[in-house]
Amino acid sequence: MQVSYLKLENFRTYKSLEIYPTQGPNLFLGANGQGKTNVVESLIYSTYLQSHRTASDTPLIHYGESQATIEIKYENINRTQNLKVYLNQEGPNQALLNNQKLKRKQEIVGNLQTVYFSPEDLDLVRKEPAERRKFIDRVLTQTNPKNLSIINDYEKALKQRNHALREQLAINIIQPFTEKVIELGAQLITNRINLIEKLQPYFQNSYLEISKDKTAKFYYESSIGEFGLDLIHNQKILEEYAQIKFYEEQRRGITLFGPHRDNLFLELNNFPALGYASHGESWSIALSLKLATFHYLKMLDIEPILILDDVFAELDDNRRKHLVEIINNTKQTFITTAVAADIPKNLNFNKFDVLNGKISNLGVYNE
Repeated sequence: MQVSYLKLENFRTYKSLEIYPTQGPNLFLGANGQGKTNVVESLIYSTYLQSHRTASDTPLIHYGESQATIEIKYENINRTQNLKVYLNQEGPNQALLNNQKLKRKQEIVGNLQTVYFSPEDLDLVRKEPAERRKFIDRVLTQTNPKNLSIINDYEKALKQRNHALREQLAINIIQPFTEKVIELGAQLITNRINLIEKLQPYFQNSYLEISKDKTAKFYYESSIGEFGLDLIHNQKILEEYAQIKFYEEQRRGITLFGPHRDNLFLELNNFPALGYASHGESWSIALSLKLATFHYLKMLDIEPILILDDVFAELDDNRRKHLVEIINNTKQTFITTAVAADIPKNLNFNKFDVLNGKISNLGVYNE
């Protein structure tokens, strides 16, 4: 997969921007606050229909404007695709693929494939389980957009059930919502565990290549039972817990079981990574999670665009060298950095200078 054209209108700091990325590494160099991350954010948003920096779309629209536009032309399996995404202050967002209007999110997600690594990814190791759940669910939607429907439908059913619990409604009224939460929750848990098992060897290999002397792994963690790949088994665990905890749930007005309370548990040398891993080890774990996603997608014959957003300053020479090896074997990479000295040696790249929201393409460089 390769982006050949990117146009932004009223997106973040850019009133209007057109650039023509090339195959291989595309490097955006500029001081902090000049707009380089806004460029890669537009690609990430077009992949997941969500920013990696903010939960709301409002900050993505240039101040004082009612609409922002992202237009991307890219090659996918020897076919040129044209994706347009319209972000609206009022009313729903819209998207067109090859001038055909897309009606549902799952029609959009999965068309443009990217894997990004950014400073925010340190939260995967150091923050609460919600960050890790978000990570695994995003990979699920990339590998199969139908998973987006399961996730959205589960969140809707959960919201309805919580509302019914808070209103102290009768059990027979709450039951349909309970059944939906159990059905969709079991599907989501099963899909998460299946993906984790497939990602595991890529994650372990990536971490070992980076750290050399330590081992890392992850697994699905739940406080209510041992879930596995058997959908019926997972459903029964949820059913049993729903019966046991119903009156406590009604008293507290919240659902106390389901995948929204589970965790992707990260382990380093048989210790919990959270609280045990050093700063450098945490970076290595976060990077390995993203590289595992990248290698897994490639195994599925998906050639994702690799995005490295302002991360070289945080990595030592060994981690930089490992990334350069991957970059050199990737069809297209977008890299942002604030300091030229942080650019790894022996890296050929198409250079873009970013200053005050303006971008100049300076051609191919060899550091």
